[in-house]
Amino acid sequence: MLVKTVNATDVQKRFGLWLEESHKEPVSIQKHNRNVAVLVDYDQYIFLDKLKNIFSEFQKERSKKRKLSTDGMPLQVQSFLSDIEVFGGMTSDDIEEFKKFSNLFKSEFSL
Repeated sequence: MLVKTVNATDVQKRFGLWLEESHKEPVSIQKHNRNVAVLVDYDQYIFLDKLKNIFSEFQKERSKKRKLSTDGMPLQVQSFLSDIEVFGGMTSDDIEEFKKFSNLFKSEFSL
């Protein structure tokens, strides 16, 4: 999404104008050529906040359902899978397939 960008000094001088613009589309505020804030319509903010909360709850529920069994796996592999799980990157089926390849690798290279 492209947003209008304005410097902080201009926002100070013409706040009313930028407030009205924020009802049409978000306005990015810059200070020293660096984005520091976004002025958005209140209803849009509420929508985004609700969306964030829904996603957060989804992640919590997903992590409850996806507890991994890494018994018998090398510690490095367990650590790797744990790191991936934090980002929600693998399903339980992916983990099982990874275990098969891990065991194949282990027997192939005598780890």
